[in-house]
Amino acid sequence: MSRALWALSFVLFLLFLGANAQELSSTNAPIVLKARKCEVIVVIEWNRHDPKFPKAAEFSRVFQAVRGSGLYAHYTETAAARADIILKVDDDALSDLVTLTVHNPEDNSPLYYESRERIDLDNDVKRLISHFLTAVATARNAEAIERAAAQTQIAEQEATRKLAELLPIEWEIACPTSDTNCKPTGEPYKVWIVGDSIFESRPSHVIAPNLNVGTECSARRNGKEWQGSCVYTATWSKPSDNGSSGREIVAVCKVETSEHVVEVNALRVSGVSQSIDWTPLKDRKCPVAGSNYKEFAVTPKDQPLDEDIAACIKTGVCKEKAQQ
Repeated sequence: MSRALWALSFVLFLLFLGANAQELSSTNAPIVLKARKCEVIVVIEWNRHDPKFPKAAEFSRVFQAVRGSGLYAHYTETAAARADIILKVDDDALSDLVTLTVHNPEDNSPLYYESRERIDLDNDVKRLISHFLTAVATARNAEAIERAAAQTQIAEQEATRKLAELLPIEWEIACPTSDTNCKPTGEPYKVWIVGDSIFESRPSHVIAPNLNVGTECSARRNGKEWQGSCVYTATWSKPSDNGSSGREIVAVCKVETSEHVVEVNALRVSGVSQSIDWTPLKDRKCPVAGSNYKEFAVTPKDQPLDEDIAACIKTGVCKEKAQQ
């Protein structure tokens, strides 16, 4: 069941619980949400043996209450043959109840129902109709929110798809602009997008004597940013004892950290990554995720951008060539 249908069903239940009300089938809620034309029918129940009962005046009072309820600010009054919904007001003077039932004109199935004690007829009728209008407005608002969220999701998916087409494959650590002597070292990163997730991978490479570290990251899109984690695989090795040129693996540790990517385009990928705490090594234990966070950034490695793609990134106006 969609959020809009559920909202209509739930609101009706809450509004009228304890007031001799019942929840009707929410499968017909779309009919109520789309309705713009209605017919109003009034039924009077009275003692037929009471010749003094003011039947005509009672009908007039109910219709006047309907017209003063605000119903026709939302619906156009019409005949049943052209109506989207039929509102039946039942004024039961025998049991002192006033009931509003909304029907589907196609098969007269009930779409909405509320019944209340008959105390002040004018107020009772207006309240019944006001509750119905509130329930419909609430459900329509929920439907609009649901529709807007779906449209936003589609737009984000399209933006991610176009972004995936523009991303270079190989990236390197971006040096601070203030450090003119900085040169990226180590294996390049590979960055790519699949669906709503971005992936970063860096092969195992030497970061210290006898220590290699490889990196695998993934983050899922959340609005304009990406949330995920990285797994670092640290491998310690030593020269092989058999005299060959190979190395023998001594220990392997895996450390998972969180990652928050805030910028992704064909010129730069940046964000904040959780640090690694290496201090457990002194006790011959594996490193763990640290308590600090550090900014990171990578830029394309030796891959000059096509002029149209560069202009697309800078201005947001993409030619067909940049999207291929």
